[in-house]
Order: sequence, then C-alpha cells, then structure tokens
Amino acid sequence: MIYKESGLVFDFSGEHWVVKAFDRHPYYKALSGHGFKGVDFLGLFEDSQLVCMEVKNYRNLPSTDPVEFIQFLESESRVVRQKMEDTLRIIDLIDQYHHRKWLFRLFKPFVSQYPRFFREWGFWSRAKTLSENPLNCRFVWWIDTSLTIDPDLWQALAANALQGKHPLEIQYPGLSIL
Repeated sequence: MIYKESGLVFDFSGEHWVVKAFDRHPYYKALSGHGFKGVDFLGLFEDSQLVCMEVKNYRNLPSTDPVEFIQFLESESRVVRQKMEDTLRIIDLIDQYHHRKWLFRLFKPFVSQYPRFFREWGFWSRAKTLSENPLNCRFVWWIDTSLTIDPDLWQALAANALQGKHPLEIQYPGLSIL
C-alpha cells in the first residue's frame, strides 16, 4: 500500500506489512476530539511487531542552523512521545469497543487464528496483543529535513529520544526503516 503524508510517499507494499493511516481511520477520528492525539501510521510488520510511525516534514522551517534545529526537535519529541502514548491508549479503547460487540466475542477465536480473513478485527486484535509487550512495539519518528546535520547531532537527539518508557527511533534522510 502506498501512502502520502507531509509531502512524502511511503510504500508499505508486500506481504511483510499491514498498515493503517491511523490519523485518517474512523476509530481515530471518533476519539480525536476527546483530547487524544495519534500517529500517522500504525502497522503490523511481519505480524510480530507493532510499528507506530509519526512523520514530520521540516523542510520549510525558517531556521537554517542545525544546532537550533536539533534543539527544536528535542522539544518536539515530547509532543511525538505523547502521540505514541495516546495511540496505545486508543488501541486499548478499540479493543474494549470490539469486546462489547457480541458478534466479535462470538468470532474472537477465529479472529486470532485467521486475522487476514477478519481484516479489520484481525488488525486491531493483533495490534492490541502486540501493544501489551513493549518488546513487540516500535515507535518511529520519521524526520525529513533539507538541512545537512552532523551525524553526531543526530546521535545526540537519538540518544535523548531513547529515554523513557517508549523509546523513539529517529529516522532521518539517509537512513532506512526496517
């Protein structure tokens, strides 16, 4: 599946990925007005990792100073981290919503066994299961910038982002995800 976000194109084609444009999904839209923020993409990679991806295009920022840019990103990381945490809360709320439906409860054993047959239920059930173990979750902040930034500055930002309950993986020009 190919998605466009923040002027960038992401190709999640192939059998390894099942991806939802999370911030456009009806479940997210129903909750976003209640103080929740969400990531841009929510994906299942090889059915064994939940990948929450926030995409930011910073190509048009007024400052061209790389050090100022990194300082800006350090403060922005708190916002991104909050989106990641809210996304996990929303996954839990979606699971609670499904479990209130008698039809879902009836088919629950089959949803787990045949998630691709029960596409929507299968995706959210698997996302919930994977979200319960931090080792199965990846939180990716995709940063696009036209600035040339010293790799040591990127490493310092990445080291800061790895602090906390849910470490953020920083992806920037020149790196590839997974």
